[in-house]
Amino acid sequence: TYESPELLWAAACEYFEYVDSNQLERIEGIKSGDMVGMTMAIPVRRPYTKIGMQCYLGLNSSYLRDLKDDSDFSAVLELIDKVIETQQLESALAGLTNAMLTSRLLGLVDKQAVEQTGDMKATFSINVVNSGIPLSSSEGEVEDAL
Repeated sequence: TYESPELLWAAACEYFEYVDSNQLERIEGIKSGDMVGMTMAIPVRRPYTKIGMQCYLGLNSSYLRDLKDDSDFSAVLELIDKVIETQQLESALAGLTNAMLTSRLLGLVDKQAVEQTGDMKATFSINVVNSGIPLSSSEGEVEDAL
């Protein structure tokens, strides 16, 4: 448990520092040169996540919900959320993380409302073109024609 918002903020900053200093690795194949076909590890920025912070700090969701009800802690929790969301968004905008996944995590969706009134009718036409090649009734006829 955290006795003050300042202690919670300090713990969150410790998580941010841990993430920043422990990058992930992406394995990529070398596509040209003397080492073509081999793989190499490329360091990539590890994103901040709410779940990652909870695990790092040993917190559970119900404890955090209870803290949000406390006006002293709610401001710090909002700040922590904003730091995490900002880092995720900036990573996606820079192409460091999957933009689609990040938009889902942040609840950023492109919504379009489509309204339909009345009956929907579709019309289509089929144009049959005579190619001069007679239709066959069996595979044998096709083979004979070739």
